[in-house]
Amino acid sequence: MNDHAMLYKLIMPAQHGGWGFLLEPMLLGLILAPTAPGALLAVAAFLVFLTHHPLSVVMGDFRKGEWSPRGTLPLQICVLFLAAAWAAFSVAAMSAWQLFWPALTVGVPCALVFLYEDASRHIRSLPGELGGALGMAALAPVIMLCGGWSLTVSFAVWALLVARSVIAILYVRMQVRRMHRKPFRVGPVVSAHVGALAAVAVGWGLGMVPLTAVAAFCAMLFVVMRGVRVPPESAKALGWSEMRLGIATVALVAVGYLCA
Repeated sequence: MNDHAMLYKLIMPAQHGGWGFLLEPMLLGLILAPTAPGALLAVAAFLVFLTHHPLSVVMGDFRKGEWSPRGTLPLQICVLFLAAAWAAFSVAAMSAWQLFWPALTVGVPCALVFLYEDASRHIRSLPGELGGALGMAALAPVIMLCGGWSLTVSFAVWALLVARSVIAILYVRMQVRRMHRKPFRVGPVVSAHVGALAAVAVGWGLGMVPLTAVAAFCAMLFVVMRGVRVPPESAKALGWSEMRLGIATVALVAVGYLCA
């Protein structure tokens, strides 16, 4: 393996789910509110996201109580990315802190749950996955507040992304259990999708979310109903399928808000 391939493998997380949970709120926020502070915050979030894999290598050596030469490069990458992320965040905060700080109050606690589970080596736990997804979902309202959107609408978008994340995590976890021929339950997953659809429909009735969001959650319910009736996909195929569904959801929600 050459140096470029090794560096790419070290930096780029392999989990498609993580990419989806980052890109969905980032894209939705930037489409609805394309501002310089919002873009800087998106860059900062992206750089922090990229530190996870090299940081896990560093933490692995730390837990073993030994330091190997392989840990030097990951540590350098972490320091570089975190410094660049802090610089981007600081510049954005200089002009828009008073606008976006409310969204951080919901995103940071969720991210702390993820960090705790990750440090405890429970990264695959349900609280850890939910904490990471919900924390990243807060990126959308953070960016939207920078663009002048109201607090109510911004948090309605966060709620949409939270609902999307929760049902996606439950569905993927169920499908993974099917792949490994472990016991699984369809009822809670379908119930969660139906509940999310009902909540989004109420949000539309209250004028807080667009009708296209209801259509997106109808599509998610169709996917899960179909998914439980066919053989489970491979983990890679499932990841790409969920990413495509997430991007389609972003497009539908964005069109709905922009055309309202």
